Amino acid sequence: MALPEITAGSRTGLAMVPEVAAHLKVSRSKVYQMMDAGELRFVKLGGSRRVRWEDVDELVRRNTCGAQQ
Repeated sequence: MALPEITAGSRTGLAMVPEVAAHLKVSRSKVYQMMDAGELRFVKLGGSRRVRWEDVDELVRRNTCGAQQ
């Protein structure tokens, strides 16, 4: 199953783990590791986990290194 391309305008609501992994260019298992470690917040819906795009952006902000210009 091909995932839809994520654009700035479409990044609202909840994302599935494969979408988050593709966006961050990491594996699905890495996304689950970040969730389990408390690094990435998620919503539990039955047996599924979903991630708010705002929480993905926050993860990136918290882990951004280097000088700001």
